[in-house]
Amino acid sequence: MMKERYLTSEEEAKQRELETKIRSAETEQDFRRYTTELRLLQEKAKVRAETETIPQ
Repeated sequence: MMKERYLTSEEEAKQRELETKIRSAETEQDFRRYTTELRLLQEKAKVRAETETIPQ
């Protein structure tokens, strides 16, 4: 997956962990769970980055 510039170092570590779990998922349910977790992690970071750059 693409490395997102708005991820913190902790989020990048979690992303790498989830990507590994996705590649080694043994069931469809595990695969869906890990991909959903990854998508949520990325969306949360993206929203945080976008809201931090809005001038106030």
